[in-house]
Amino acid sequence: MNGKEIPVHDVHFAAFAILHKLTPKLKRINSRIAFVYPATEQFYKLLNGFYNEQVNLIDYIDALKKAKSLMYAAKEEGHDE
Repeated sequence: MNGKEIPVHDVHFAAFAILHKLTPKLKRINSRIAFVYPATEQFYKLLNGFYNEQVNLIDYIDALKKAKSLMYAAKEEGHDE
């Protein structure tokens, strides 16, 4: 976990991470926006819990809206690799 960063293209995982207070950086990779996370223990725990953990639906929808708005804003700003 040596300062490495992990790009994720899944907006649903990004919403799940935002819901758990892990805010991503955004980076354009091959004309797509990626949510970039540090390779930390917290990230790997969230990744393992992504398909199994139950969350409040309303909170998840709010986090999904936030993730999408971050992604669209990054596209307009032109984040580059």
